[in-house]
Amino acid sequence: SAAIGESLHAREIVIDLLVAGPEIYLFRSRQTAARFDTILELLAQVKSSPADPFQILQGPLTEAMSSIASVVLVALDWDMKRQRCVDELRERGIAVRVILVRSDSPSLPFPEGIEGNVQVDPRQILSGEVKCL
Repeated sequence: SAAIGESLHAREIVIDLLVAGPEIYLFRSRQTAARFDTILELLAQVKSSPADPFQILQGPLTEAMSSIASVVLVALDWDMKRQRCVDELRERGIAVRVILVRSDSPSLPFPEGIEGNVQVDPRQILSGEVKCL
């Protein structure tokens, strides 16, 4: 997630960042230069959650859909809820890129390579092998 934050900062783009773990975090930058440290602090707060984040994410995400053009979804597993969420975003004309961070097979087959979807092994991230996504 630090690499995503750095990429967003380097491009100096307007950012709406909605992050779900055990809690929902929302960061809005309506100025062109979002503070990189604020983005990193927010992303650092995200922890894996045994509860399904899509139950609490659906409402805020639906509200934000009318004002967003693209989404980078970082997921730890792939299932029908995530697939339906991505399908709904794409049906609304929102560009979606999915990064699945997982060392073993996901719950459902992941459509890697389709529309920029990529699966990355967390061990490769930790070892520094992942240079770009």
